[in-house]
Amino acid sequence: MRQTYPSPTLAQVCPGYLVVMNCFDNVFTSGCPNLYKSSTDLREMRQWVNKQCANDKALVGHLLKSRTDHPEVYSFPSIKAINVTVDFSLVNIMNVRKKTGEVELSAWTTLTWTDWSLSWIPKKFMPYQPEGRYDGIDSRTLPTNLIWTPDIVPFRLTRPAELISPDTAIVSSNGRVTMVHAQQLSIMCNVKNVKTGSTCTIKLGSWTHHDHQINLVLPERGQIDMSNYFAGSSFKVTSTSMKRVVDVYPCCPEQYISVEATFTFKAL
Repeated sequence: MRQTYPSPTLAQVCPGYLVVMNCFDNVFTSGCPNLYKSSTDLREMRQWVNKQCANDKALVGHLLKSRTDHPEVYSFPSIKAINVTVDFSLVNIMNVRKKTGEVELSAWTTLTWTDWSLSWIPKKFMPYQPEGRYDGIDSRTLPTNLIWTPDIVPFRLTRPAELISPDTAIVSSNGRVTMVHAQQLSIMCNVKNVKTGSTCTIKLGSWTHHDHQINLVLPERGQIDMSNYFAGSSFKVTSTSMKRVVDVYPCCPEQYISVEATFTFKAL
């Protein structure tokens, strides 16, 4: 029976990429001698890997060549305001410091926007599959230091945010970019009544861009995502909300858009 090979992630099969190579079906694809043994199945495997890698490298070259050759190309990807959807997921409230008015928490911030310079036609980059099925590459994970990303940051922090996830983004063939950052944050909050209930607000906005450049949009849910909240937490979240805020500062005539994520919690 002819052996078919399921499509693994590109990071698993392509040597020389950003992560350490793994193996699938007991065959390593990064310098493993097993790949070069003389057997029909392993020759087909090597052919599959080579063609898969060729298509992926062609796609990465298509998207990033001008950026890596000329770093100044990391320009603003639109002459109009870019709509950036800001989603906030609370994972855990880890600690409360009453004396300093600080709350330490773990959260995911998801930013989504469109960059037409990162779009492509999937059929031009088709991975090879032995069973004869051809599906164009319709998404790719890229490091964020090689693409333009909005400078959305959490305000009201008492110390620098700690990134605890890979600094990557998922780019789709239609130019849609999704960047999820898992972070540990320490924010200012009135926590004098944490036993009966305290309310904290995290403000997320662009550090330098006004509303003619970046426009922030709320997720359809319209409130903080609590689906990933730690069930064993010492604190119970009783209510959440999110709202879009428009600010004008004394320095500048333009409006600056932010998103405020508010949650009320109490100690168990």
